[in-house]
Amino acid sequence: MLENCRLAAQAATPRPWAVWQASRHCAASNAAAREALDAAGLSALADRIAGTLSHGAKRQLEVAMCLATNPRVLLLDEPLAGMGAEETERMLALLAGLKTTHAILLVEHDMDAVFRIADRITVMVNGTVIATGDPTSIRANPRFAPRTSARNTEMLHANVSPVARSRRRRALLRECPRRGLGRRLLHFAAQSTPST
Repeated sequence: MLENCRLAAQAATPRPWAVWQASRHCAASNAAAREALDAAGLSALADRIAGTLSHGAKRQLEVAMCLATNPRVLLLDEPLAGMGAEETERMLALLAGLKTTHAILLVEHDMDAVFRIADRITVMVNGTVIATGDPTSIRANPRFAPRTSARNTEMLHANVSPVARSRRRRALLRECPRRGLGRRLLHFAAQSTPST
């Protein structure tokens, strides 16, 4: 992993005039790589081969490689995708620590994670901004409130055939936000519907 970060650091500060020096002996690149691994919490694994790491550690390595280039802004596209609970916690701790020293633009569908670490949230649907604000104002926005009204719950529990109930459930899910609490609550209500 040290080699991965060293190459990233070298790319940020190329030294084409030092053709006589082996790149692995570049003190500046090695120092930047070690600092990046330390910042990402991977310094204990520095000598491991990247291909042998877990999915979460590979994602942390990607962040470390970015840090090795000394960026001012981190652009992260779904850094939590495919991670388990423990790996997610490690990545969130890493991002929370980095947000004090870097501007971070995060694209993520795990809204619980977003609410935990974001200072400002922009909600987009099909490329259109539908809300912007701090996490408290986004949570309070009525557009994102759970849509499991008494009428919807009554429709789900109505004494109808399983096919009709399935159609109603799909129609209700389409009405709910694609992600977030409303859809999860409705999905839970639909799963716990008594069979008739």
